[in-house]
This record gives sequence, C-alpha cells and structure tokens, in this order.
Amino acid sequence: MKPKMQIRLWKGSPLIGKTVGEIIKDYGVTVIKVARGREATNPPPDLVLKEADYISYVGQSKECLDILKLSIG
Repeated sequence: MKPKMQIRLWKGSPLIGKTVGEIIKDYGVTVIKVARGREATNPPPDLVLKEADYISYVGQSKECLDILKLSIG
C-alpha cells in the first residue's frame, strides 16, 4: 500500500510556482487534493502551487519523503 501524505508549502519551498502536473511528472506521486484557504479541490494538472497550500498526495515511500523535504524550502 502506498503511503498517503499531506504537506504545507512553506515560504522558500522550491515547489511554489510549479504546477500539479509538474509535481506528478517530476516526482512520481499522485496529487489527490490541494487545499488553499478554506477551499479544497481535486486539482487539475495546470493548477499552480502557492505558499501555504496544503497538498495531499500518494506515492512510493522514497518519493513521498522527497516531496516532504522540498515542502520546507
């Protein structure tokens, strides 16, 4: 079973400004939800990530940890 993770994008994270599609392609995870403010969505591939977004995703353990490290900048 693949782990499910949720991260917050902190100021300085290199994931800020990337699209959901880029995250999927570059890191091999499946983004299942992006929460921004009080709204949460099943994000389209062209959604651009912003500081303070919460991202829920699934993937292999290594890929999940790679994304976690990038979330803090």
